[in-house]
Amino acid sequence: MATRTLTSGVPTLVLNPNPQRRRLVIQVLSTNIVAGNTGRVHLGYNFQPQITAGNPAGGDILTQAAYVDKNEGVGTLAPAHKGQVWANAQVTDMVIDVAEDTDSVK
Repeated sequence: MATRTLTSGVPTLVLNPNPQRRRLVIQVLSTNIVAGNTGRVHLGYNFQPQITAGNPAGGDILTQAAYVDKNEGVGTLAPAHKGQVWANAQVTDMVIDVAEDTDSVK
């Protein structure tokens, strides 16, 4: 698992493409966020997400302590999620944990 600190409005590549990716988990860590902070992290799969509310290019939106779990084993990991994964924070110093499981057989 890797921890990344994000800067507001700066799309950050958090995972390179990996055709053997079987599971992807990304969580916003609430311990590093000031109490009452309503900041968001936007995730884009093969694109850099925008942080403007309501923008169709906003991607998946995570708030304090929220996470996404894309798991091929239970049918939630589309082929596009095996590509690049980008994160963009609405406010500076948001911290995320990023983890991926891969198919070790291939």
